[in-house]
Amino acid sequence: MKIKKALKKKLLKLMPGLQKLKKDLQELSGESDALIKLIRFFETVSVCEDQEIENLKNLITTFCGKNKKNYYDEIIKELKELQTHLNRAGRNMFGMNRTAPGDSVNDSNVYLGNIKGLSTLPVSSWKAGKDKKKGGWGFPGMEDVNSYDVVCLQAQRFMESHIKPMIEIIDWLEKIV
Repeated sequence: MKIKKALKKKLLKLMPGLQKLKKDLQELSGESDALIKLIRFFETVSVCEDQEIENLKNLITTFCGKNKKNYYDEIIKELKELQTHLNRAGRNMFGMNRTAPGDSVNDSNVYLGNIKGLSTLPVSSWKAGKDKKKGGWGFPGMEDVNSYDVVCLQAQRFMESHIKPMIEIIDWLEKIV
């Protein structure tokens, strides 16, 4: 795909931040503790969101304005998808990552729960229950898990829904610039 020089320049300006995000996301694969990994994931995404979200929004707007005959539809789709991942995995005072721009992410401002009848609590509370008795849920297949295990699975699934797709989008963008 051939991108006009001025648009390519704007996309290239965004790429160092996205490449850092990709590298940081890839490095998360070495972390085996789901809750520590989630905190690192949110910190990684939050820093990128703080630094790049406005540039990303402006780039999408620019490509939309220059999208004659739907030539840039695929780029716009990928950029919007990346924006969606950053928004869903970014800061939200009522979501999992309850931090404000510039705040550091830690186990007292990342919340999990509201699953399998569990309350929504900070990660620090879930860590304290790591060694609690397993079973007693009344759900089939949950005889060997406790609440800590449930929120770890919740964290893992959340990250899986974002990390690989974000890396794939950044890979694709690297190829077209």
